[in-house]
Amino acid sequence: MVAGGFSGIANNNVIVQFPLGGLEVYDPRDGLFTWVPESETLEIFFDSPVLADDDTLLLFGVWADEDEEIVGAGYSLDTSSLAWSKVAGPPTPVGFPFTAPLGDGRVLVVGGWDLEQEKEWYEAPDNLDVAQIYNVADNTWESAAPMNRMTNELRLVPLDDGRVMAIGIEDVKSGPVLAFAEIYDPASDTWSVINSVDPHYLPTNAVKLLDGRLLVSGGLRLGWTSLRIFREKGELNRVALPDGRFYYGRRIAEVFPDAKVYDPSADTWTAVKGMQGARNFSSMTLLPDGRVLLAGGEDPTAEDYQLYSTSAVFDPESNSLSDGPSLAERRSNHTATLLPDGRLLLVGGIGVWVSPTEQEEVYPLDAVETIDTSLIPEMLPPSTPEEFNAAVPCELTPIPAPVGLLPPAATPQSAEAILDAAQEAMDGLDSYHFEMDLAAKDEDGVSGFWSCERLVMDFLVPDRFHQVYWSHKPTIEFEVRSTTIGETVYIFSPETSEWRSYSRRNPPSNPTDLMDDHVILNLVDSSIEGTESLGGVEHYRISGKLSSEFFSSVFFGSPSFLGTEEVQLLLVFWVGTEDSLVSKISVEGEIVGEPGPVRVSFSFEFSAFDEDIVIGVPAVSVAPTPVS
Repeated sequence: MVAGGFSGIANNNVIVQFPLGGLEVYDPRDGLFTWVPESETLEIFFDSPVLADDDTLLLFGVWADEDEEIVGAGYSLDTSSLAWSKVAGPPTPVGFPFTAPLGDGRVLVVGGWDLEQEKEWYEAPDNLDVAQIYNVADNTWESAAPMNRMTNELRLVPLDDGRVMAIGIEDVKSGPVLAFAEIYDPASDTWSVINSVDPHYLPTNAVKLLDGRLLVSGGLRLGWTSLRIFREKGELNRVALPDGRFYYGRRIAEVFPDAKVYDPSADTWTAVKGMQGARNFSSMTLLPDGRVLLAGGEDPTAEDYQLYSTSAVFDPESNSLSDGPSLAERRSNHTATLLPDGRLLLVGGIGVWVSPTEQEEVYPLDAVETIDTSLIPEMLPPSTPEEFNAAVPCELTPIPAPVGLLPPAATPQSAEAILDAAQEAMDGLDSYHFEMDLAAKDEDGVSGFWSCERLVMDFLVPDRFHQVYWSHKPTIEFEVRSTTIGETVYIFSPETSEWRSYSRRNPPSNPTDLMDDHVILNLVDSSIEGTESLGGVEHYRISGKLSSEFFSSVFFGSPSFLGTEEVQLLLVFWVGTEDSLVSKISVEGEIVGEPGPVRVSFSFEFSAFDEDIVIGVPAVSVAPTPVS
């Protein structure tokens, strides 16, 4: 059953919407639509039809009676015979209300437009916070506690415990339009505001997962908030947030994740990993295996009305998204229905029409298509490095206090002389093993920023190395295995279990560069703390400080990546007293500034000096190709 909706015309890529009251029935056996016999329902303003049971469809809205007074209207449709019956309308007339079954034979009807005013629906009538309950068994209505917000943009999702989650967009006559979430408990007839929802993240769809949690998708609606985009010369997009802060370029996607999971038992929101770009008004379909297909949608951050013909598959086990099958049409605001044979039926929405002058314009879409969900491949579980838990932010590792400290050598050297000798010794290596661990964390919880990275590398000087790199952040987690031999880079794909080769454009990064002149020269207050035994080998323990500005420019290519203030970071080197080889470097300190204050800890460890290391050419499935 395809019920109601909107149609209209396009004007400068803006859809002017007009409500539809008609209903059609789609038969997947022949792919044809049939009009439901006309009735009064063609004139009522209804939305969100609800199945009272397997055979009965309920529609609620408003109707103009003989005296042209707006009254509540209700209709029941027998889905077998397609015969209409009039039922009691809601006592408080509401245009385009939202409905959800309560699981006990009653239906919750909330929100919508106040059409009792002397103005048409398209003249921005007031939104309502009214809630009413329809009893199917005795065809009666009862009043329910009003919502805490007024809205005509809402998603209602029944929860496993009998409550109903309402998530939508608040009607604010002045100022930004904000998102909200609240839960209705029919046992106590109360609404509870969910304070943990991000008010600037505006949801456009929601679906309940098999485990009772909710997947909510949406994104930043620039046109509906007080955000402004500035394009300044020599600068990426700068977005002014309501709290006075600024975000630049694509960092906006990190601030407003495009999909989140809500756990009603713990009242927690979790950002979904792997979303590529904003995806508003996509359809969301729960598949039989528990995954969710997000099809189509639009990008609210694009300058033009950007529609998608792509899809994404959400895996609740890994809390991540991967690419799904392509659609035949670019579309958003459409419906998706899973048919018994496993096909997904996509109907209507906003699409793209190409004019005779080949100018693309958005337009109401009447195209119908199906996706065979049985052909969507299973997601491989994400690769997780051993002894590295990405479920929680990795812990900062402070530099240990000296253990078993021995007195300096009889003939003392300066710290600078020891580090110069270490630089020369490291440059003379033929092979070595290297491990790096990084933790960065906003311990005050102001920005919520944290990052964990790990790099393990076997190196054959000068240009042959194998590495495994892991990165974990709140919105992304990935692992990259690669081998570089001369001018060719081989990268392993965990999805296909195959190696691919590419032509390398840039020279490899040699970890021994940490000992080059510009690092040593920027080390201040360096001193020898003494000698310390590591793994049975005696080492000098040398400490010093490095400015955050220099540290950020070396490791991130930007002097202001971690902050612009001159904060000192503590470095400790362990240099072999006999061979001048560096076994370990540790860094710790606090970065003040954006997105800080952030505590950081680094550790670099070297081993297997000049030992036999074999780095062979992987068997590739694709010939070398240039890197774009």
